[in-house]
Amino acid sequence: LTARYAMTPPSEVAASEAKLELWTRKVQQPVQLMVCNVLTKWIMHYVYDDELATDGLIESFDAFVDGPLADSSRTRKLGELLKSNMTKRRKNTGPRSKVKMFSTPPEPPLYNEAFSAIDRPAAVPALEWARQLTLIEFELFERISPAELLGQAWTKKNKEERAKHVLKLIEHSNNVAAWVASVVLSEANIEQRSDAFGHLVEVASECAKLGNFNGLFEIMAGLDLAAVHRLKQTKQHLNAERQAQLEQLNRLVSVDANRKAYRGALNDFTGPSCIPYLGMYLTDLTFIEEGNSNTIDKVITTDDQEQTLKLINWGKHQKYAAIIEEVRFYQQTSYNLAPCESIENYLRKSMLDLLMDDKEQYERSLEVEPRNPRAPPVKEKPPLVKLMQGTH
Repeated sequence: LTARYAMTPPSEVAASEAKLELWTRKVQQPVQLMVCNVLTKWIMHYVYDDELATDGLIESFDAFVDGPLADSSRTRKLGELLKSNMTKRRKNTGPRSKVKMFSTPPEPPLYNEAFSAIDRPAAVPALEWARQLTLIEFELFERISPAELLGQAWTKKNKEERAKHVLKLIEHSNNVAAWVASVVLSEANIEQRSDAFGHLVEVASECAKLGNFNGLFEIMAGLDLAAVHRLKQTKQHLNAERQAQLEQLNRLVSVDANRKAYRGALNDFTGPSCIPYLGMYLTDLTFIEEGNSNTIDKVITTDDQEQTLKLINWGKHQKYAAIIEEVRFYQQTSYNLAPCESIENYLRKSMLDLLMDDKEQYERSLEVEPRNPRAPPVKEKPPLVKLMQGTH
């Protein structure tokens, strides 16, 4: 932006006093005003705490305001306003919590008992599991900053620094998927296993009703892990209602036609709060980054000579902006749900001690339903982290 502000006239314009005066009035001054407007909007609406901590950013900002802006009587007042807004913004850095005000109190939890690692998840109403997952996941989702979604930051060597909140949501989703598989596989007999499977299908359905599509996808990913996917006998014991529900949810999370079913459901969702599936955005951002160059060549002719200019690929940045604005839109409205301390503590802590790794899952799967030697091998499913990163 500072380089754009300091734009200089073409040589043929600078050579003519009349042309220079016209260029300054028609080109330079409007561009410089737009630069100031962009900086104003950035400070007031878009700057994040981690950006303010970037080495040299504040120094560069102060140098620009105290230098070029202060040197011109036309922009001096704008510079003072920018500096005042930045000072106010810097005073508000650090841990901040959104004020969550609702016209009505949340409904009380449906489960008020203690819940530990030895209890069966099917004992807790599916809606309450969905509510508590949603509270935790919105907390993770709303912390993702726009900068974390740029340049595939979540895949780079310094990803823990550049995209820490994206990675935290991915880690949580992977843990939930592993928990789902572990819950099903840990049951002792087929009736209990089928009951656990059906209950988790209902939890996924309740997540969808709440608009927690990220929760829906992570639960369905857990039910689709190879160790669970192959449990044909378990799924045959589901009642007709659960089987129909499972088929409906499978269609909703299908990758067919670029996730057409899910995109339609997200577009049609009318609830006050929503957690979209992060993996879809990461996939779309990956295609934008890899399929579009940062600059485009434009050939211009001056004095019968062709010249190739390297221009910013504005279309690429518009595509980025559209996705980031959509994410920010969904981050604005919190859920009016009551926390259930025992379930929340379980999901944050106790659950992690119960997770089977991939090898343990498959060994247990073969134990509860031995392989039919005449059946074709089960196709391995990609781990959720790959789905979240958009690398199908």
